[in-house]
Amino acid sequence: MTTKVSAKGDVYSFGILLLEMLTRKGPTSDAFKEEMNLHKLVEMTLPTRITEILDPYPLMEIEEAGGADVSTNESKMRMLECTTSVLRVGILCSKESPKARPHMEDAMKELINIKDAFLRLVI
Repeated sequence: MTTKVSAKGDVYSFGILLLEMLTRKGPTSDAFKEEMNLHKLVEMTLPTRITEILDPYPLMEIEEAGGADVSTNESKMRMLECTTSVLRVGILCSKESPKARPHMEDAMKELINIKDAFLRLVI
């Protein structure tokens, strides 16, 4: 958001990267006009409409690799919960105000907790 280099700026970039990976949309996409941006798009869809913006390929790859049985509604819901949690971390990290962003250590701890929950799902 600014030209000044800082740890909070790195947290912002990390948050945008998380959002990009899960939505397969770049922050400078032509889809974003005027006041809309990737952060706002994801924030507006959480938690009830995230399937509208998610990249569908990761779930398909997990199923093809023999991981979780994502064909059941319960498995899909659990995976969407994990994905929603990662998107929430991305939203927190990419807040406009640097003071509102978490420290990178806190974001990583949250992602590790989400990963552990996800692994319990697929194993």
